[in-house]
Amino acid sequence: MEDNTDQRLRGPGPAVEAQREALAVWRPSEDELLAHRLRAGQAAQAALPRPRPRLRPHEQHAQSPGGLRARVSDLSANGAIPSAEVLAELASPAAIPRDAARALAELRAVGELAVEAFPGAGIPNLLALTLSRLAEAAALPAPILTEPFASATTYAVNPDLFPAAWTAADLLMHTPYARYYGIDCAALRDLAERGDPAEFAELCARRAGLRTDRRTAPDGAEVVALAREAAVGEQARVLTTFNMATLVRVVGIDPPSGWDGLARGAFTAARRRSATPKRVACAWRQLVFHLSLCDAGRQAAVLAWIEAEFARLPRPVAARLSPDFTRLRAAAAPPTSSGTRLFRRVLRP
Repeated sequence: MEDNTDQRLRGPGPAVEAQREALAVWRPSEDELLAHRLRAGQAAQAALPRPRPRLRPHEQHAQSPGGLRARVSDLSANGAIPSAEVLAELASPAAIPRDAARALAELRAVGELAVEAFPGAGIPNLLALTLSRLAEAAALPAPILTEPFASATTYAVNPDLFPAAWTAADLLMHTPYARYYGIDCAALRDLAERGDPAEFAELCARRAGLRTDRRTAPDGAEVVALAREAAVGEQARVLTTFNMATLVRVVGIDPPSGWDGLARGAFTAARRRSATPKRVACAWRQLVFHLSLCDAGRQAAVLAWIEAEFARLPRPVAARLSPDFTRLRAAAAPPTSSGTRLFRRVLRP
């Protein structure tokens, strides 16, 4: 009896004590066990091979071998009209050739496709940034203009405005564009040669009908704040054509649709009901530019086509565009010596 009692009162062995001590130090809760299992599952999922995402057509072209010009030609041949962002991706910094001749050929190809794809939008700034890198690689005598036109802090004017304005004035002298916007191209060309930032900014402000906004630059000089008003910036686009003249005169683009086809495309963009006033102004500026590069016969054909299209426009759209079209017809008419002076006095700010 005593032996059996001693056996029942005997303490646990060393192995049991070790287990009890371990449980006393760490007792895993349900949340901890769940978190451990989730981490293990995520690690296993990450180790699995992932399927490659399907590339859109322009992304496949961007990753395909060959030059930028070949990829742009493929896009055009396939009818895939890209956006400005797509064109900017195609000419990424890694894709820009170092050879000047090849860079010029690719700049011309991208410029032509951009004008074809956006006849009423011109060259958006994102795409202009890409074209400017190609222009640097091609060592063009005139740079591609990009925004901003002036610094909002130092008020320093973008020096690329002057060669762009000179090229536009030289290309568009005695054209409907110069008469429509009341531009004295000879005076603008002289101004661009002087390269006076304050004079150029004051000209833009006067044309916008705004008071000249003079500010004190960090160096203490009095300058005109070109970047303060959107209307002043719009006049800078009008005077420079925002790279259109540079693409024609310096780059040498030759759009397949012809300038009369692009003029019709720009009018189509301007008459859209969804077009904002800013988009309408841009599309109409492009229309006037494209029309100015047509000969007299094609100009007359485009104006007759626009007049016929007016009969099919909704009344609010026709009423909005009618004054501009009247001015355009007057600008496209062969001016007389007295009529030229009158036209400039009426339309030139």
